[in-house]
Amino acid sequence: MKIFTCCASFLFIIFFLTQNISNASENENIFKKLTVLQCDSLIKANENNPDFVIMDVRTPSSWSPDHLEGSINRNYYDSDFTEQLDALPKHKTYLIHCQSGGRSSGTFTKMQNLGFEEVYDMQGGMSSWKSASLPTTSVIEPKLMMVSREETTENSTTDTIKITVTNRANDILSFSPLELFDIHDIYSDFDESVSLGGAEDYSFFVYHTPGYSGSDSTCIIINSNGGQLDIDVVLKDGYIQDIAEQQLADITVYPNPANRFIQFNVPGRNTIDEISIFDITGKIVLLKNQLATTQKLDVSSFSPGMHFLRIRIGDTYTTQKIMINR
Repeated sequence: MKIFTCCASFLFIIFFLTQNISNASENENIFKKLTVLQCDSLIKANENNPDFVIMDVRTPSSWSPDHLEGSINRNYYDSDFTEQLDALPKHKTYLIHCQSGGRSSGTFTKMQNLGFEEVYDMQGGMSSWKSASLPTTSVIEPKLMMVSREETTENSTTDTIKITVTNRANDILSFSPLELFDIHDIYSDFDESVSLGGAEDYSFFVYHTPGYSGSDSTCIIINSNGGQLDIDVVLKDGYIQDIAEQQLADITVYPNPANRFIQFNVPGRNTIDEISIFDITGKIVLLKNQLATTQKLDVSSFSPGMHFLRIRIGDTYTTQKIMINR
């Protein structure tokens, strides 16, 4: 009898584990409750993740003066609270909290029912967060981040690039006119009148006309009250090779504005493979190869106004705006 009981128990455990594994594979959505220390680690791990959202479901009067950095606010007591949740992008990762855990627990259940993919509930809420001496802020500001950039079309007529950006923080994100820079034809359907609340995305398209030989790099500059994004599109023989977000952010060009000379600070490099400067019309006014990083560059002959400086190191490009004064 004992042997039978042990065998039956063993088979039950195997069945239980098999069912759990099967259920886990069928249900890919993630819903977990975390301690404040685990939440702190989650926030740090997702610092550069544009699809990570911290959502505070306290009242605006509680949230506004004292909240987690970058957190958005949705008031649990609003009559249309469920509708507000349903309007949020469901593919993103959410960390939710309230003051002590009651309202966030209710929100947690609502988000499960609404079909969100990944939600974490902070146990103990803001009270436990502060008890652990973790930081809060009163700052409310927007933050522009890149979500994705992808080539959607490549043919003999037009190369199409889809770019999606987001507001990763909590104030309204607004845009200035898009800056497109290339010696070949390029245009976009970017709408500068668009404004984004926290966690909202915006997608637009950039169209590039191929049909030439050699290498090229298109610069797309997105300006906003929440920061600037520079995107370089590398092309060869008229076709897209790479769409890279600016990777040479540590390069400093000074003085800017400039009068006679500009200089470069390039950590860890003695030379710059290629430097090209274009005026606002796209005309190249200077091209230099293998420039020593200690060398001054004479810009005294350039016309006053905005210019674009493109730097290439290896296969990586970065483009910066420089102003020439007289």
